[in-house]
Amino acid sequence: EGQTDSRELTALTQSINALAATLQAQEALRKRLTGDVAHELRTPLAAVSAHLEAMTDGIWEPTPDRLKSCQEEIERLSALVSDLEALAGAESGDMKLELSEVDLSALARDAGRRFELEMQKKRLSFMVEGEAVARGDVSRLSQVVANLMTNAIKYTPEGGHICALVRREGTWAVLEFADDGIGIPEDALPLVFERFYRVDKSRSRKTGGAGIGLAIVQSIVRAHGGTVEARSREGEGSRFIVRLPAA
Repeated sequence: EGQTDSRELTALTQSINALAATLQAQEALRKRLTGDVAHELRTPLAAVSAHLEAMTDGIWEPTPDRLKSCQEEIERLSALVSDLEALAGAESGDMKLELSEVDLSALARDAGRRFELEMQKKRLSFMVEGEAVARGDVSRLSQVVANLMTNAIKYTPEGGHICALVRREGTWAVLEFADDGIGIPEDALPLVFERFYRVDKSRSRKTGGAGIGLAIVQSIVRAHGGTVEARSREGEGSRFIVRLPAA
């Protein structure tokens, strides 16, 4: 009986320690998220504040170029708030999905048309191969495709190639976005779906990314009962593979 009590006490102690470690990790994550949001908001706010102060004090003339610069920073803030709202909705745990049959190759082609101008600016080629139908929420999955497309365009240099590969694998409908862009270092691969994580912070800052897009992708895919993974070789491009329940 004494040994049983000892084992139960040991198990209870281990459970309490595990719970304490989990709570500590959650608190650290909460603090980091707060710091990350503050950091992302501070840069455009400081720029707008400095510009407006200089114009209000008469140091600068309120020229169209300077006003446009303020507008661009405000648009960055608006985009960040929209991303945060989307992430909060995706991670809420009670995401309502309106399920139907979703043609993944059609979603990819739609994204190609939506981002045609951005790809033309960088002389990027885009193609869609294969067919598969998933069981999912078409508006949510459109957001997944748009975020993966944006990511590929952002990190593929001029004249590069992006390909959406669609296929059926057993009970899964698979959508894979492949590019021949700058790639991701091996040690960064497990982190790319974390909120606010950016492999190349200077490049992402320049292009306006806040490191939320892939976190949204992961949350939406998981809500569908699917998976998403990243594969890459630095300097050779990246592949993002989404697996969703097939229709």
